[in-house]
Amino acid sequence: MKRMLATVMVVSVVLAFTGAAFAAEVTGKVEASGANTSIKATSVKADDGTAMLSLAGKTIKVVGTKSGDVAKLVNKKVVAKGTLKAENTEIDVTSVSEAPAPKPVPPAPTK
Repeated sequence: MKRMLATVMVVSVVLAFTGAAFAAEVTGKVEASGANTSIKATSVKADDGTAMLSLAGKTIKVVGTKSGDVAKLVNKKVVAKGTLKAENTEIDVTSVSEAPAPKPVPPAPTK
């Protein structure tokens, strides 16, 4: 039992320091500066659906083969799915789409 606990501890420490990559969904506004494209995150969800509140408001650099598709949506709100890397500062995008417009709020009923 002690050996298993020690192994689990070593693995978790190694993963913490290597910044293991994992799937996520980032919603935010696309920004571009020169050849670099990034997303100013308004919300980030892990693959299991849990919110990653520490990344809300952060700028996440877009990398990978789909970065050109993201660059076409500059100044638009998007939903990008992919793999977070480099201690959650980069996303290797696998798919991107323009975020749906928020539903309009119906007017208050009048008496």
